[in-house]
Amino acid sequence: MKLVFRQLMFVFCLGFVSCGEILSLIPEIPGISSSSSSPNSQLFIFATNYTSSGQLYHATVNNNKTTLTNSGVTLLGSSAIIRQNNDLIYVLHDASSSVSSDNVQIIDPAQNYKTLAQYSVGNGTNPKDIVFFEDRAFISLYFPDNQPTNIDSNGNPADLVEINLSTGNIVNRWSFFDFLNDDGDKNANADQMVIVGNILYVCLQDFQSDFTANAPGLIGRIDLTTNEMLGMIELQGRNPFHLAVSPDEKKLFVADLVLFDLTEQDFDLSPPYGGLEIVDLETQTTIAFFHDNDLGGFIDRVRTSEDFVYFTISTFDSENFDFFSKILRLALDAEDLSGLEIVDEKNTDIRDMVIDEKYLWISRRKINTATGLSDPQIEVLDLETFEFLGDILEPLVPGMSFAKI
Repeated sequence: MKLVFRQLMFVFCLGFVSCGEILSLIPEIPGISSSSSSPNSQLFIFATNYTSSGQLYHATVNNNKTTLTNSGVTLLGSSAIIRQNNDLIYVLHDASSSVSSDNVQIIDPAQNYKTLAQYSVGNGTNPKDIVFFEDRAFISLYFPDNQPTNIDSNGNPADLVEINLSTGNIVNRWSFFDFLNDDGDKNANADQMVIVGNILYVCLQDFQSDFTANAPGLIGRIDLTTNEMLGMIELQGRNPFHLAVSPDEKKLFVADLVLFDLTEQDFDLSPPYGGLEIVDLETQTTIAFFHDNDLGGFIDRVRTSEDFVYFTISTFDSENFDFFSKILRLALDAEDLSGLEIVDEKNTDIRDMVIDEKYLWISRRKINTATGLSDPQIEVLDLETFEFLGDILEPLVPGMSFAKI
């Protein structure tokens, strides 16, 4: 049987302990010194070993010096992604999390990282992403049918919900049920999202209940001004796991992640379903699809800058439980792989990366199977000079999610 990579990796990892802007002024945050010197950059990091409470860090680049400070927030879940909006941090705990799960926790850094609110999205619903449009917040749910009351107006499991951030009430629900492959086992498996203009785009993996993928992946579309479901973009690949939009908002770059084969104990690159897929948003069709075999491994993360699309490509050594990741880039208008460049090839397991106008932040780890430690590191690469800045930052556990400020 094959399982989705990220869900499977959560289980494996239990045994191992461990689109933004250049800011001209770092605001006052407790424990962090501010400076008006530029260029500067800062972000928040959610770090975890998946077995205990996660940790929330604040990191900065200031005059080419890097700093890392632990916020000291306790009782975070063990598995989460974080986002930043209107000076607040949103910690979205998934269903794999211990300590705290299936909820969004809202934290204010300016009030000594006080938790302002924490709202459940339904036990077992497994929230995967949260995005913001004006004063509205939208959360994708990977297992929406685990909460019987979580249904749309037609009685179908709601894969996407809008939550009132003042009360925690769910005010709108959408189901992609009618658009899924009619195989008698419909599951949207909604994952990462982006908003382009007033349109919300949602990765839909459309798996069967045993996590096999027997149909092309989909990108769901919703008009946020009318709340109208606009239909699907059908992909050439399967399992759309991550996506990013070009700065001119004309293209989507989608990471179609191959599945992990439990029999072979490896990622199966042989089917032509995984790779980097480029979608034209005007025609809503795929205009390029670069397959894993041509890229040299499986893709699971993609980001965009003003001129390039950056993405991680990895291979896996099942005997030593070791990942070897590289960061590659292509010009945004590339039609083939002739201009493919290697940005980082330290061959560590890259857990997350994020880009502002000047810097590429990289969270990596190198698992030591003898000790069970994972040697977590965070580095900052100047995309103009291709030099790493400041000190290598070392959180106590691996940084798994970045939130830009």
